[in-house]
Amino acid sequence: YSLFAIRYSLFAIRYSLFAIRYSLAATTMLSRLYVIINSINVFWCKKAIIVSLELQLNSDI
Repeated sequence: YSLFAIRYSLFAIRYSLFAIRYSLAATTMLSRLYVIINSINVFWCKKAIIVSLELQLNSDI
């Protein structure tokens, strides 16, 4: 019985380590996606600001 319990606890520890590693990988992937999306948004915001400034300059002239 004790051998079974030890084997089961080892399996549980191994499984929890795998789960932790998997969740860490998932969070790093999500953070990378978030960074990519943010950089795209920043790029388009800069584009929009530049275009609106150019339009304002053109209308002033």
